[in-house]
Amino acid sequence: MLPSERYKEHLKMKAGEKKWREERDAVFRYRKRMNVLERKHQEGILGIDGPTHPDTLLYRDRFEHHAAQAQRKAVNAENRFTVLQDKTYSDDADRGHNIINGADNTLTYDVALPWEEVQQQAVQRRIAEAAKTQSRSSNSHEI
Repeated sequence: MLPSERYKEHLKMKAGEKKWREERDAVFRYRKRMNVLERKHQEGILGIDGPTHPDTLLYRDRFEHHAAQAQRKAVNAENRFTVLQDKTYSDDADRGHNIINGADNTLTYDVALPWEEVQQQAVQRRIAEAAKTQSRSSNSHEI
């Protein structure tokens, strides 16, 4: 290789190295700015970029984390709704059942009664039934 060829190759290598250093510095400065933005403005910059924007580049990890968390909450809420609906579901066959005397009385289902009154009526009914049973049993053993 001639000295002039070596010199041309040297100039090409020198220009290539200079270009490489400039590109490396540009990438370094860009990444440094992104780190400063990300660390100083952790919630994002209003109207520019943030973790709530779906097309964000800087906050991509946080956006994906928030999206996954929202998805988990939605699935949990849907499952919770299903469980609660199953627990509070009443069949149409149960609607006409009267807890006081067992008769089919649709009017008492629509009228709201305090639970104490319902219990008191049930206790009075049981006492009356016990008294009837006792009077029948005492009459049957008389001589």
